[in-house]
Amino acid sequence: MNNTLDSKEEAARLWAFPYCDGFVCREDLIFCYPSAEFPQDPDEVSNRLQDAMDYLKEVTELNLKGTFRYRVIIGYRDITKQRKPSQPCWVRNLQEGLHWIYLPWKNKWKKKLMTPPDEPLHTCAHELVHPFYYVSRLYTKDKPWGGNEGWKDPFCEFLRGPVRNAMGLDGKGWWRDRIADAENPTKENWGKVAGEILIMAWRSYKYLGEEKIDFAERFVEEKEEIREFLLWLFENFRDRPLRDKLTFVDKLRKDYEGTGKI
Repeated sequence: MNNTLDSKEEAARLWAFPYCDGFVCREDLIFCYPSAEFPQDPDEVSNRLQDAMDYLKEVTELNLKGTFRYRVIIGYRDITKQRKPSQPCWVRNLQEGLHWIYLPWKNKWKKKLMTPPDEPLHTCAHELVHPFYYVSRLYTKDKPWGGNEGWKDPFCEFLRGPVRNAMGLDGKGWWRDRIADAENPTKENWGKVAGEILIMAWRSYKYLGEEKIDFAERFVEEKEEIREFLLWLFENFRDRPLRDKLTFVDKLRKDYEGTGKI
């Protein structure tokens, strides 16, 4: 693989991730890591991250390059030495056409975070979805009601299942857990809302007599049906604002009934 960086990418990498002296380039991403401490094969990690990007491009039918002129730069920050963020996050600079995924390497007690076996893939299975949400029709900011920002984390948590699957992690288990969240009246998190989105898909794509858990395990591998469901979601929910997880589930159910379904 060609590990050549554009001058803008090189400057953005050094600015965001001075702790990382190693990097690997792929078609849609640059993965940065501390070479003396990183315990995995960076080429293998980068390949699996690119698998996730390839999957997301296919099922969303979205092109990031019109908004983000450069590859997403993923890397670690030593937060004992650098400023926040201390949590994983996706950030963007639209004026420059750049975007990054920040992964914390250590906390203030100098304990390593983001460790194997599933990391950094598990975290990136959520964070890599953010730019696709941002360029989708679900993201609408210039509206009298303030936009659809409430869709961001539920959408990422929903797609985290099949994206984990695309990277060779357990996507089926992730979706089983989201179904359990949706059916647990004591849960109040974005995973519960992601489970409710999955139940919307179940109502439209289930086999006769297929239970939700069985559907989740099957549907996570149904790329074409997921693609069709996402296109339907983009069309029918782009002007349906959702604000917080406390009211999100009830509103999502009502809005679904108003769409005419798939």
